[in-house]
Amino acid sequence: MPAAPRTFQAEAQLTPETIAPWVSLALSLIALVGIIYGWLTRGEKTVAAALDKHKEDAAEDARKTAAAMADMERRVLSLEGELRHLPDRNQAHNIELALEKLNGRIEVLATQLEPVSAIADRWQELILEQAKK
Repeated sequence: MPAAPRTFQAEAQLTPETIAPWVSLALSLIALVGIIYGWLTRGEKTVAAALDKHKEDAAEDARKTAAAMADMERRVLSLEGELRHLPDRNQAHNIELALEKLNGRIEVLATQLEPVSAIADRWQELILEQAKK
């Protein structure tokens, strides 16, 4: 009796011996995909770390800027308080005019005091001459 031809059903029996190469291949492919994914995304970790550092630096810079602005605001308010006591443009002009007027009076007074100074000098000479005698 001739042997019966093999059919597909007879060959398709799932036994551990027939499944093992396919499972091994599938696990190898999964591992290979994992390695490739890790290799491709390793730069993301570096970028994520750099981004976190940048965020921390930006937050620190923002804190320093806020502190500096608060200090500047305090200084500006202090200067504004001091400037309130200073004369404005018109008052400064009035002070200049008053000083010019005062300088003129002092010059007149100086010319009027010259004879008094001469008299004082002569008196001093007279007293010194009388002291020598």
